[in-house]
Amino acid sequence: MPSAHTLPAVGSPVVVTTQQDRLNFPTRVWSLDPTLTFLNHGSYGSSPRSVLETQAEVRARMERDPVRFFKVDLERMLDAARERIGQFVNCRAADIAPMPNATVALRTVIWNANLGPGDEVLITDHEYMSIVNELERYCAATGAKIVKAHVPFPIKSPQQVTDAVMACVTPKTKLAILAHIPAMVSGRLWRDDILLGDGSFLTEPNGIVS
Repeated sequence: MPSAHTLPAVGSPVVVTTQQDRLNFPTRVWSLDPTLTFLNHGSYGSSPRSVLETQAEVRARMERDPVRFFKVDLERMLDAARERIGQFVNCRAADIAPMPNATVALRTVIWNANLGPGDEVLITDHEYMSIVNELERYCAATGAKIVKAHVPFPIKSPQQVTDAVMACVTPKTKLAILAHIPAMVSGRLWRDDILLGDGSFLTEPNGIVS
């Protein structure tokens, strides 16, 4: 059981075994009301203390010399951030663009997909509803079609997820939106070697954008 003053190692599960743990754990990482058991970081999440500290440092740097910050420092800082993110998700830094949130990012991708009548967009039935709503608007405007792969829950194995998705792939599948950690499940759907690999298990047969 984690103590009130230690964090588990990265990748280790946090086991809540007592009411005291349930109330105290969030405040070690977030500035949340200690009387809350806050579970909804997907809709209106709190920023971890380490993020708030870094934000404060960046704001202080900006305030010390705003002209230099925006004319010189900001672009270099964004380049460095893209490099780090690219290494994490196995993506070229040049293909990464900062966005205000995930919904805006996916909306940008969706509305630049250049799909037409009969083209299919593949998702699972665990996707975040704001993305599903945006896809419905896009498909209504373009004539494309949403195909939902049914992924049973609880999930027995990563292969079960892969099989469910691949069963819905057709020659008409042109875009796949597959969440690594779906909001409704709060757990990883994909093995790291699939999600962070070259994507050939999905893209090579049909030229699908994912």
